[in-house]
Amino acid sequence: LYSPFIYHFLTSIQHSQHAPFGQANESLIYKIEGFNVIYENNEIKRQIKGNGVRLKSIYSTAVGFGLWDMAKDITKPCQLTLYGKISYNHFNGANIPQIELIGLEIATELKETLNKRNK
Repeated sequence: LYSPFIYHFLTSIQHSQHAPFGQANESLIYKIEGFNVIYENNEIKRQIKGNGVRLKSIYSTAVGFGLWDMAKDITKPCQLTLYGKISYNHFNGANIPQIELIGLEIATELKETLNKRNK
């Protein structure tokens, strides 16, 4: 489950524990189940540069560059399974952990409900 435990993991992970990085040693890719998408500023998702998407949960943020089309079925709060790397957002001097998406899945039962309502 996506919980305060995961938040603690995101805020305390030391990438150096998994070093070395580089061309021959790529960053780890994590599977995060139970990411509960919530509204932020009356938006369920935000389009960002590079045809990207930004998703928010109560514990963290996920960004995926080039993944806007993959997130098109997300129209209201739902639960996702995310695949990505742990990175840090340094925008405006921040140092906030985030999930840098390489893929996502809408939970099966929620996806079926969304598809039925969109028809």
